[in-house]
Amino acid sequence: MTLLIFEFFFFFILCFVMMVQQPLGMGGFLLLVAFLVSVYISTFFSSWFSMSLFLIYIGGMLVLFGYVVVLIPNFVFSAKGYFLSFFSLFFFFFFSDFGEVSLFVLDFSFSFFSFLNFYVYLGLGLVLFVGLVSVSKICFFQMGSLRPFFFDS
Repeated sequence: MTLLIFEFFFFFILCFVMMVQQPLGMGGFLLLVAFLVSVYISTFFSSWFSMSLFLIYIGGMLVLFGYVVVLIPNFVFSAKGYFLSFFSLFFFFFFSDFGEVSLFVLDFSFSFFSFLNFYVYLGLGLVLFVGLVSVSKICFFQMGSLRPFFFDS
């Protein structure tokens, strides 16, 4: 039942990705999808495998997200595509298989969030934050933006 809720949440997030037009919203959704995929993988494999896969995926997405934010113009939010998302959500519930998962697999997935791994996650987050700050400082010093920005005072 827990995996069914997880799959529903994952599918719900993927339905709303189609409606996002801003790069910031798309980056947030991709971060959430990457996290959900790594948690899902940690239920079947080692938590270290899913954590390393998450970090590799997020590193690549940060590079692509940086390029996209610099190159595209700002869009206005609109409310298109709701019908397609709710229609696909209806088919997900109508045709889904409500199978159960053993308790061993669910117990193994909780090792991903154990207190012993907290400091590892904190350290990896700190390394990513230092990388983010250093790249932003390098781009700031060399005026690295590809889009012209004029500040009117």
